[in-house]
Amino acid sequence: MNIIYVDDEVAAVEKFEYIIHTLDHVTTLKTFTEAAPAQEYAEQHTIDIAFLDIEMPGIRGLELAKILRKINSNTKIVFLTAYDTFALDAFDAEAVSYILKPYNKECICQAIEKAEQIIYTPTKQVFIRTLPFFDVYVNHKLLYFNSEKAKELLAVLVDAAGGSVTTEQIIGHLWADRPYDAGAQALCRVTYKRLREILNIAGIGFILASGTAQRFVHSEFYESDYKRLLTGDEEVIAIYDGRYMAHYYWAEETNARIQSYINSLK
Repeated sequence: MNIIYVDDEVAAVEKFEYIIHTLDHVTTLKTFTEAAPAQEYAEQHTIDIAFLDIEMPGIRGLELAKILRKINSNTKIVFLTAYDTFALDAFDAEAVSYILKPYNKECICQAIEKAEQIIYTPTKQVFIRTLPFFDVYVNHKLLYFNSEKAKELLAVLVDAAGGSVTTEQIIGHLWADRPYDAGAQALCRVTYKRLREILNIAGIGFILASGTAQRFVHSEFYESDYKRLLTGDEEVIAIYDGRYMAHYYWAEETNARIQSYINSLK
């Protein structure tokens, strides 16, 4: 669970950090006292929940909420304010919760729980084919990728089978001839952003997640022939012809493990 908190008052930020650090299921928390750095962070990372103070100088919380949801429509918004006059505005901004200051730990926990119920309820069926080639189907329809590198990046994450993949590993797969430098890292960020845009447009952005310098997919939110193969599904094993994500050279390592696994079943 990746969370951000934006509030121009330092004391408010410190209080929020103290509460969140007592919760086990929050993996990442980033706090900001201005909207601009929060927006920049959102463009490079997957944010599950954004806690926003409504009244801030410059870009107000309501405006920032629209920006964040434009970047990632799956980000859930929770507003915090010392005033009860913004409830209707919060509703219009599709906030999942509206918390009045001063608040306590229970208020934050309830807001997170409410957001989680929405986040972890996939709205579309996703099937990912890896045998013999890599393709994604949304509600039984083939998903078109207008960026081959974005598609390959998703393939890398799927190949990790739910495990995290570092930026360096991604660059080594997608741009093997490039050094691991600032330029390559920027290219990786742009490609990841494009992938997220494609998945968001398709309504399946919920399968994608990221942390500090690492990316991963929620494998529990999609089905795939690869997952079925690893559980010993006889139908999938029968159609395996020795190829796995055949377009990608880096997939040969996994393919070798698949062949070894199938041989062990004989």
